[in-house]
Amino acid sequence: MESLIPPRLRDAHANSLWKFHQSCEVSRPMTSRGGVIKGLRADGSLVSLSISVAKVQDKSQTFFVAVIRDATASVQQQEELRRLANNDHLTGLLNRRAFIDRVAEVDAQGGTGGTLAIFDIDHFKRINDHYGHPIGDQVLAAFARRLDERVGQEALTARWGGEEFISFHRDATEWTVTRAIKEFSAELQFAPIEAGEVTIQVSISAGITYRPPQEPLAAALERVDKLLYLAKHDGRGRLVMSDQVVMRLGKNGP
Repeated sequence: MESLIPPRLRDAHANSLWKFHQSCEVSRPMTSRGGVIKGLRADGSLVSLSISVAKVQDKSQTFFVAVIRDATASVQQQEELRRLANNDHLTGLLNRRAFIDRVAEVDAQGGTGGTLAIFDIDHFKRINDHYGHPIGDQVLAAFARRLDERVGQEALTARWGGEEFISFHRDATEWTVTRAIKEFSAELQFAPIEAGEVTIQVSISAGITYRPPQEPLAAALERVDKLLYLAKHDGRGRLVMSDQVVMRLGKNGP
C-alpha cells in the first residue's frame, strides 16, 4: 500500500498507521477532504483513491487489511456537480450566487477594497428578435469569453443575469478599471462578434464604483446598478463612474 502513497506523504502515513495500531479502533478510512486521497500510479501520475484500513487480531499478531478503490469517476462527478452549481450553463462564467460567495471569500482573506463594474449589452433584445434566440445565446457566450480573456486573470467575472455581466477587481481603482473597460469596448468595436454565419456589432453600457474595505457588498451592488441604469438612460454606449462622470464607449447599439 505504501507504494501507492506519494513519497512526501509516506512518513505521515507510517505515523498514522502506527497510531491506528496502538488505538482501540478496528477500522479507519485513509481520507482527506472529500473522502479521497491522491495515489501514485506506476508511471508517476496521480490517481484519486478511496482507501480504508481494517485491523485484525489473530492471537498475538496484528494484521491490516486495506480496501482500495479507484475514485476517479466519483471525483469527476463531484467536480461536475460543483461546476453546475457555481457556473452559468451558457457562458461558463460564475453565476450570481457563486460570484457573491467568491467576493465573500476575498473579504474573509482581509479584503483591502476594490472596484465593481457591471456591463449590459446594448439593445440585446433587438439581436434576439432579429436573429433568434440561438444566435443571441452565441453572442452571450462569445461576449463572455472575450470579457473573461480581458479581465479574467485580474478579476472575478460572472454572468449577472440576462445580458448583464459583472466583475470585481480587487485592489484596483476606478480609473484603472475604467481604462480596461474602454479598451474592451474598443476591441468589441474593432472585432464584431461572430455568431453562426452572421457578424454582429455590439456595444456596451457600464456602471463602475469603488468599494471601500469593509463596505457590505449589497451596498456596492445597489450603487453600481444605479450607475448602469444612468448609463443606459443617457443613451447607452456609455460608462458612468461613481461620481457620475459619463464617458462614451463607442457606437450606440447593433
